Amino acid sequence: LRYRLMIFQVTMRTDEMHSSLGKCILNAKGAQWRKLRGYASLGFSITKLKQMMPHISEQADVLLHHLGEVSDLGRELSTFDTFQALAMDNVGRIFFGLNSTFQHNVQDAFIDKAFNVIPQMMTGPFHFIAHCTTSFGKIMKPLAWLNKLLGTFAIEKFSRDIAKIVEQRRNNPSLRRNDVLQCLIDAEERPDDKTNNKSANNVATKTKGDIRRLPKLTEEETTLQATILFLGSFQTISISLSYTTYLLAKHPDVQEKVRKEVNESVAKSGCLDYDTVMHKLKYLGQALDETLRIFPPSLAFMTRVAKNDFEYNDIKFKAGVSIISPVLQVHMDPRYWPEPHKFDPDRFSPENIENVHKMAFQPFGHGPRSCVGFMMAVLENRYTLARMVQCFRFELGETQKGMLDMDPYGMMSTPANGPWIKFHKL
Repeated sequence: LRYRLMIFQVTMRTDEMHSSLGKCILNAKGAQWRKLRGYASLGFSITKLKQMMPHISEQADVLLHHLGEVSDLGRELSTFDTFQALAMDNVGRIFFGLNSTFQHNVQDAFIDKAFNVIPQMMTGPFHFIAHCTTSFGKIMKPLAWLNKLLGTFAIEKFSRDIAKIVEQRRNNPSLRRNDVLQCLIDAEERPDDKTNNKSANNVATKTKGDIRRLPKLTEEETTLQATILFLGSFQTISISLSYTTYLLAKHPDVQEKVRKEVNESVAKSGCLDYDTVMHKLKYLGQALDETLRIFPPSLAFMTRVAKNDFEYNDIKFKAGVSIISPVLQVHMDPRYWPEPHKFDPDRFSPENIENVHKMAFQPFGHGPRSCVGFMMAVLENRYTLARMVQCFRFELGETQKGMLDMDPYGMMSTPANGPWIKFHKL
């Protein structure tokens, strides 16, 4: 079935019909999607990820200084807001070369707009109806119109701010940087390949040769893709860091095991470089994966429509049939995850994960349309968490002694309140 996802196309009807969202990487189809995916992928290569490390390290220093101040005061901290500011700093610098320090100024108007875009964009009855079905077709047009009329597309306002950043970079060669935004802007300026229209179905997204066969981006496409990548990245990072911190505070034995692994790995390698973070911290990675299983960033269904007829497990599916996967329910299915509500990083140990169905874990989606920037999120989460356990022991604050609930009104698994954590310097 994972292979069969390659012939599925995403269908969120109200978003598809929106003048802007219908053109973004989330909702585009066919050759248009392959073009957008191809250029976006250039910004998340291993080389690019390694180049992100100094930025991630610098912002982690700011975070640790802030946590140290809170620790000195003996206060508990609502970490979701803190991690949102951290993620904004990282994404702003990595994607756009922004020098703003959102962690020092959480009241900044730009960060306030960004915080509110996705909650406003992915809530309400019309979005829920659209996301729970892929078969209403034209009947969704009135819902799309009502959705826009009622002002739930906050992304348009935020996109205008992003457009100013893109335009400034585009018009000032001296501002050129080796980042995600530059990859998109460069895609506007490359020569057209006249053979492209003849081989649209063969457009690939991996090698430089394939990229040269892609049509160039328009200015509108560049701005929209930059906006979507920015919003998706900072929300995913802040959500996963918040829940991981909460679960490690709730399970001090796991926290100590993670800390021991980090300290031993750093003692051997000498630093938290890319290779150590991504390849040596096995148990830390298991703890993060287990967090993503219990608290996947998106609570929405993973929706696809079959492009062609296919057969799976002796069942024939016709082209156009809707395939809907409820991510959270799959992650909590006891057929795949015994005692699913239990936090157990050993589920993801090398000897255990081989026995788990490949489609039973999908925090970033599956197949070609999986999250294009998920490796950046993994890198930032791993590095930040490693630095935190090196410097602090953390426990649940008095406010957080009860269960941590999710916001029930959105499509993202945003914490309803908190998590409230108390940090102690080591």
